[in-house]
Amino acid sequence: MAAVVAGGVSVHRDHPADTQAGRIARRSARKPRPRRIRGVSKLMFPILAVAVVFGYVSIHANLTSTSYNRNELVSQCRMERIRNQRLKVELMRLTSPQYVLAGAEKAHMIPASHYDYLNRPETVAKASRQAE
Repeated sequence: MAAVVAGGVSVHRDHPADTQAGRIARRSARKPRPRRIRGVSKLMFPILAVAVVFGYVSIHANLTSTSYNRNELVSQCRMERIRNQRLKVELMRLTSPQYVLAGAEKAHMIPASHYDYLNRPETVAKASRQAE
């Protein structure tokens, strides 16, 4: 096994297959990572996992409440459409000529035998001089 150090990086030719394929394994000549960084990274992974789980649960709860609200609004819309159709039917019934004629007969109204038209006066009202 041959090792060559060049610029702080040692080059090792560990396996003959690496040299045949033209690949060179490079390893850093730096010291291993300090324990403090390892401790922080060990602390960050659980915190990150909890944050991801919290975010997932939060989004799921939001989507669930939104779907319940949507379903409630859809059912309200359906009920209002049914109510609107019923009101349209009632309006058609109340404005039908048969209903109007039946109401007139109950009120003892009869058709006129002849019509008297009034002549329209040429002057409806005279303005007083004080209003000018």
